Amino acid sequence: MKKTRSIALAFILCISLFSGCTSTTEKSIDSAPAVIWQPGEETERTARAETMYTEIFGDMELSLYATNPDYADIINNFIYGDVYYQSDLLDLRQRELITLASLTTHQSYELLKQHAIGALNVGLTPEEVMEAVYHCTPYIGIATTYEAVIAVTETFLENDVALPESQRQVEDDDRFDSGAAVQAEHFGMNPTRGDHITEFVSAYCFGDFYTRGALDFKDRELLTMCTLANMGAPQLGGHVIGTFNAGYSKDEIIAAITQCMPYMGVPRTLSAISVVNERLPDESSDSGQENITTAVQSETTNITMTTGETVITATLDNSETTQEFLATLPRTLAMSRYADREYYGRVEPLSQNGEAIPDFSNGDVTYYSPGPSLAIFFANEDQSSLSGLIRMGKITSDLSVFDALGESMEMLVEIAE
Repeated sequence: MKKTRSIALAFILCISLFSGCTSTTEKSIDSAPAVIWQPGEETERTARAETMYTEIFGDMELSLYATNPDYADIINNFIYGDVYYQSDLLDLRQRELITLASLTTHQSYELLKQHAIGALNVGLTPEEVMEAVYHCTPYIGIATTYEAVIAVTETFLENDVALPESQRQVEDDDRFDSGAAVQAEHFGMNPTRGDHITEFVSAYCFGDFYTRGALDFKDRELLTMCTLANMGAPQLGGHVIGTFNAGYSKDEIIAAITQCMPYMGVPRTLSAISVVNERLPDESSDSGQENITTAVQSETTNITMTTGETVITATLDNSETTQEFLATLPRTLAMSRYADREYYGRVEPLSQNGEAIPDFSNGDVTYYSPGPSLAIFFANEDQSSLSGLIRMGKITSDLSVFDALGESMEMLVEIAE
């Protein structure tokens, strides 16, 4: 009996000790007092940071500011004292839209909740806030935006904000045609049905999202570019051009990239700025601006492909796929002959927002997405049965030039002077 009692007492003691440990580990930052942020040092920079912060968030109180005051000073002084004042080319509405997209991309849901309220404070509507989150979906995936939508919805409910009204403007059967119309009008593309990925991109990305209300095309293209910058995605170059064509200057685009910097970090910011400089030449003078406009709005680009003493010419279109390929030039590709009909060479993955074709024709210069590779077809178009081809242009040289080429070769591809 004594032995049984001893075992029971020991068991109770263990439970008590375990419960004590559990209660200790359950303490969280939320148990600390919440305070309003005030910079720890008074300077011109910290004063403007506090002013901007207060304009956006009012008297918002956070426990982080009590537990980690140094960290709070570093991030808030940089974001609201430096970045928000870096340029006067963007207004607070645009900056908050960019911030919402950046936080959604990086799954920073606590900050997203704060900026959902901050965005409302500076004049955005609930519809604009939610659409900024929705618009990220085709780029970062449903798995990410699903949680972001819940976070913003909960924030609205907790703060008695009316939930957004529907912004759907396209019927289900019209998704592809409506999306393709956006691609044709703004990107010079002519997507056709056939390849399922092309159909999905047109109907889903452009039909389901670009056509929605609350945000116009200019807003949405800016958010697409910033989302891709936050991701470090290879499609960024094509949407830098798209954002420029939507009406933003190079300086405004750089200001938008800078707005993303606190959230995506320095390396991706430097990479994104490099892409902007590659795709948009210097526009510091009137002639520079004219050159950019001419280059960006040009419907075609001539290239040369040189192997040994043989020079082959081609004319490429202005699709997003092509723009991303052109951004890699000049380059040397290892080309191989296949089935006496084509030469192909490996390239990095490119956007598939271009002219998808179910069959090739002789003279087609294409991007073959399953490769991924550059594929140039010169004969036997009657054998065409490929899927995944996106036509970028046509060979302008006589196709007989390919007859004398070997099984493999090094080919220098560059934009013609």
